[in-house]
Amino acid sequence: MVTCRRVSMMVKLWMLATIFLVPAVCGASLIANGDFEDEWTQNPDTSWPVPPNWTLASSSNPASPLTGGNQIAGERSALLSGSVGRLDNVFTSATGTRWQFDMDFAVEDAGSDRTLDLSLLFASGVAVHLRVVNDPSDGGSTLGDLQAYHGSWTSLSGLANSVSLDTDDDVSSGVLAVSHLTVTGNFDAANPYYSVTLTNANNDSVTADMVQWFENSQVSGKGISAVRLRTDMSRADYVVDNFSVTNVPEPGTSGLLGVGLIMVGLAATGGYRRKRSKVVVY
Repeated sequence: MVTCRRVSMMVKLWMLATIFLVPAVCGASLIANGDFEDEWTQNPDTSWPVPPNWTLASSSNPASPLTGGNQIAGERSALLSGSVGRLDNVFTSATGTRWQFDMDFAVEDAGSDRTLDLSLLFASGVAVHLRVVNDPSDGGSTLGDLQAYHGSWTSLSGLANSVSLDTDDDVSSGVLAVSHLTVTGNFDAANPYYSVTLTNANNDSVTADMVQWFENSQVSGKGISAVRLRTDMSRADYVVDNFSVTNVPEPGTSGLLGVGLIMVGLAATGGYRRKRSKVVVY
């Protein structure tokens, strides 16, 4: 029988598990204003608007806000790439050696060139450098490829023709063909690697696992400290939104959460019971 006292104890145990265990596993995003919902401001050195918490690294127009509820997942605002420039978002602190990056994006057909250009930066200058390529001149074999840089650009295994292209070739209006990108890194190993998962507008997912392609030499024991968008490396417009960078817990931390939840369950079912003291009357 579940008494009021037991229910109260269950609630207290659950609150303790939430306070001490869940944050260790489900870390908050380290990237500020990754959804571009904060009102954009004019850069004091240029006439171009800049999203808060993002740094303009050129005097050219890198991007502009794209508003309206039909762009990406009903969001109020997203980022529409400009003609040339670069935008950086530097974290307050770098990630741990295990991390996950997520974003939504939509791209126009670049005709015979590249669109989205993205770097995940380490403090040492090493980067996971990715881009989307559209080149129908080769018969469509690299149309919508996701590529990584490692001295040269190479399409990731399994991610050829994986990116959805915007059907009306205008990402500034209308309903977009949105893809979702997830990059997970494991840099506590002697041979660091990352995995890339692309989910296209048709909800088809493909993964390139344990990739070891880096711009500059690979590093271990490091975490990413910034995200960079290179609109000067793009030849067609794209829209990005919902950036997220989180730490991924060590396997032992996840086990700790499981133990805590098991304890809560045992308390709920009466698995732990306080022994009643016997009163002996002489």
